[in-house]
Amino acid sequence: MGTSPSKQKADGAADDNDISIWETCSILGYSLIPVVILACIAIVIDLRQPIFGSSSFPLAGVTLCAGAVVWSTHSATRLLDVKMFLTANHQYWLVAYPVAMFYICFTLITVF
Repeated sequence: MGTSPSKQKADGAADDNDISIWETCSILGYSLIPVVILACIAIVIDLRQPIFGSSSFPLAGVTLCAGAVVWSTHSATRLLDVKMFLTANHQYWLVAYPVAMFYICFTLITVF
């Protein structure tokens, strides 16, 4: 009932590897939590300014942003892997790359 005719098998049952748009949005939204934590940290610490020593490179901000992107990407891709069997099909990195780009955009919005 909830699947389109093109996604159904010959016997009328939906394929187990299918993932709906709502499941995808839920996974991507739930995995956005590390970026939300980064935004809370950005209220207290300016992530664009160097806070260690007199160097001009914002090491703390870059480290926190990279950590948030890696954490978000890893959690989203693992949740997608549970449903779509990405590791078994050797497609983990194929999905992880656009998911990482998605979270990088949100991280850039948070910092700037």
